[in-house]
Amino acid sequence: MNSLIHIGIDVHKDTYSLCSYSFQTSQAFGQTKIGSDNKLVIKYVD
Repeated sequence: MNSLIHIGIDVHKDTYSLCSYSFQTSQAFGQTKIGSDNKLVIKYVD
């Protein structure tokens, strides 16, 4: 079964805040703050 997850990103100079949301369950999950590095965003998505 596949599910669609939405990821929000709040971008700042030195950090990114990320959060995932599932409309199927109406729940946010996976909130984190990371350094402003694209490789860290890819790691979060994986």
